[in-house]
Amino acid sequence: MIEGIASKVTSMVKNNLQKELTDEQENVIRYGFDIMIYQLFILTIVLGLSLITGTLGYTLVSFLVYSSLRAFGGGAHASTRILCGLTYLSLLAAVITASVFLEPAGVLLSLILLPVNLSIFLRYAPGDTEDRPIITKKHFVKRKIIAACILIVYHGAAVFIWRYSPVYYNIILFSIIPVTFMITPLGYKILKCRKSNASMT
Repeated sequence: MIEGIASKVTSMVKNNLQKELTDEQENVIRYGFDIMIYQLFILTIVLGLSLITGTLGYTLVSFLVYSSLRAFGGGAHASTRILCGLTYLSLLAAVITASVFLEPAGVLLSLILLPVNLSIFLRYAPGDTEDRPIITKKHFVKRKIIAACILIVYHGAAVFIWRYSPVYYNIILFSIIPVTFMITPLGYKILKCRKSNASMT
């Protein structure tokens, strides 16, 4: 359903443009709309559940951290959209529950995790899949740099917010961990996802 909507929107954009699109450009636009529509669908469910459980603020912060890092860092995906959605909802519930009930480890945790997470991102990000390959080296390098910068900003934000809200400190750090894991070879293996063999030029 989501793919069909994305294709229709892409066709509308293509028909209203002044210039012809290459197949690669059309695929990039379609992929962008596909991700956008899927994220809106998931966000609607997440916001609904957070309003019911009274965790709206925690949910929004976790969603922002997780989705922005996934957008540029990529990584392994579940085999179906339904499984992907269920996996994310489970991770979100685990992040919020752990953040609320576990005592924050202090700034030291962020200072320890930053070099670990950053080294993994610099080594493996962005992680693509066979369904969503990264074709050009320029796009690959650009996404790697942006993902690394976002990661550093979030770690800095966590350190800044620690004194004011230990729960939000936990949420930021705990939301980063699954994204980091999903770009590693072990993450791909567990989710039974394969990287693309596309050659970047």
